[in-house]
Amino acid sequence: MRHFVVILSLATIGLALPWPHYPQDQPHPVGNSWGNYQNYGSSPYCHNGQDIMTGPLVPALAIKRGYVKGIFLGGSPMYNGVTVADSAGAAFCSGYMYYHIDNSTIVVQEGDTVEVGDTLGQIAYWSVAGFHHDHFSKNRRSGVTWPDYGSFYKNPLPDLEPDDDSIIPNFLNAYTGQRFAICRNNTSTYLSKDSVYGTVDVICRLDERINHRLWKVAVFKLRLGVRDTFGNYVVPTQTTIQMTDSLDGYTAQQSRVVYKQDGTCPTRCNYDSLARAYYYIVTNTDYDSVIESTDSLAGWNTAAHADGNYWVMVTASDEHGNAVTDSMLVKVRNGIANRHDVGCTAIKSPAAMTDSGSTVVPACSLYNYGTYTESYSVRMLVGSVYDQAASIADHAPGTSRYLLFPDWVVNCAPGTYALSCSTRLASDTNRANDRRAGSTQVAVHDVGAIAIVTPVGIVDSGVPVIPSARVRNFGTVSESFVVEFSISDGYIRSLSRTVPAGTDTLVQFAAWTPQTVGTWVTRCTTRLASDVRHLNDKVEDSVVVAPQTGVAEKSPVGLTITLPNPVRSAATVCYTVSQSGNVNVKLYDAAGRPAMILAAGVQKAGWQTAEMRVGQLAAGIYWLNVEIGTTRSVRKVVVAGE
Repeated sequence: MRHFVVILSLATIGLALPWPHYPQDQPHPVGNSWGNYQNYGSSPYCHNGQDIMTGPLVPALAIKRGYVKGIFLGGSPMYNGVTVADSAGAAFCSGYMYYHIDNSTIVVQEGDTVEVGDTLGQIAYWSVAGFHHDHFSKNRRSGVTWPDYGSFYKNPLPDLEPDDDSIIPNFLNAYTGQRFAICRNNTSTYLSKDSVYGTVDVICRLDERINHRLWKVAVFKLRLGVRDTFGNYVVPTQTTIQMTDSLDGYTAQQSRVVYKQDGTCPTRCNYDSLARAYYYIVTNTDYDSVIESTDSLAGWNTAAHADGNYWVMVTASDEHGNAVTDSMLVKVRNGIANRHDVGCTAIKSPAAMTDSGSTVVPACSLYNYGTYTESYSVRMLVGSVYDQAASIADHAPGTSRYLLFPDWVVNCAPGTYALSCSTRLASDTNRANDRRAGSTQVAVHDVGAIAIVTPVGIVDSGVPVIPSARVRNFGTVSESFVVEFSISDGYIRSLSRTVPAGTDTLVQFAAWTPQTVGTWVTRCTTRLASDVRHLNDKVEDSVVVAPQTGVAEKSPVGLTITLPNPVRSAATVCYTVSQSGNVNVKLYDAAGRPAMILAAGVQKAGWQTAEMRVGQLAAGIYWLNVEIGTTRSVRKVVVAGE
């Protein structure tokens, strides 16, 4: 026996609504859930609401703005209700019914408009087992007013938030010495797990509670799968029972589809909390969420598989997403001597993700479940972009084979493509295991550098700077890759970043302290092995390291410098002196060496000029440094020569 537990937190999809009782922002216990087996001494039925447990005379509160469509009075304090729907008109619409309201406390009338949190009435005192509750349901009908309840068409609990529930469904033995009970389809003829034959029903027993230590309720969802001892699923795992959709009013029909009700598996639910027991017929399904009488015709056809051992696996989950899986090993004994039966057990390639532009070798695994050596063909499909067949020869019974198909050159558009692999054997007696399906996402891997943010322009020697750059994921899937930043004076750093598809991010590196005056190349590079486009991997810029003398301000206030650029032989430098003080005007070459002193000494406030004769200087980049007191400005000068 194998037992797995998974706890998940699922976000409510769509508009989340509050609970119908104080506090509305907290989950409440449930005494009977949607689809719950019910039998109070007359006839069984599936419960068509959520019995939210409260105290007596607790206010029933509207969970949504709407219109009072119906007030139902049952002639006693216990059997009365109010329905609030989405529309005031006569067309079909949905609404929520709040039932078991004390008739003397109802404060609304048909046609009223109510808002979220408005009081509709107070919950009635329940005279049996202290079971004070609001029978809360989601109904649908037409009419300006509703003369009856309408259809009970949806489980309302998934609409409410928060939906926290830490209680995990719990499997119990459904049959003496067995985790699951197995009987011939629609009978009370039970089989040992060591001798299973024909079409059978699989029955599991579960305890489930919703925020209540006492009252056991129905589980929300059941999934069934059957696999052989090689790990190949002969019955793919699918949802068989799901308590979400329409339920009959109060008839026995649906309860007999879902719950086994005999002396061996006696489903019970009434006001005796200790006696409650739920036995689910997991195989009664046509794999949709609607419980129909025809579902009971279904079963597990064991004759479709070779005799031998199989794992029957059932997963139970609640509305909140808590899930538990249990399993039982059974031996199929149909005694069929000779049979033709081959099938695909798995698609091995393509994988779940395929790189655009790559070459893939599709592959599958196959199994001969029959008793004859077989030769047959196998077809592999990838959406509409790949359709190839390959052959298998002399496949011995009871063995696995691995099959390779012709290469697939992935030159299609990015996106998700359906996979299908199926065997073709004319004499095959079991088509259920012929085909396996899956999907692959064709992904574009493309990351690149957008821009260098810092350092740019002019920086002071000796003043630390945080290098940074923006990088982008141009591809279709989230990527983790290396970003490298380098400066041509010897600085180089690398960081790893994860960037979602279609987004960019700022990457900051360790501080750089410039030491050498001059012009330096800055470069940011992305490195991703699977990158399909390298033209955008690198971005370059430059930064000038200027000499630092005394105290300087990078953005001086009130210092204006004018000069022609480029300079060919001579130029006049004009600058303003805000107040009398020491002034130094010097020209430096690109390496930071002094090339010319234009002014030095005390100057008066106002506009000043200095002559810059560059006839003797080599053409190139120079830096004009103007210092007025503690204010400093640097300007780039291009000497063009004569």
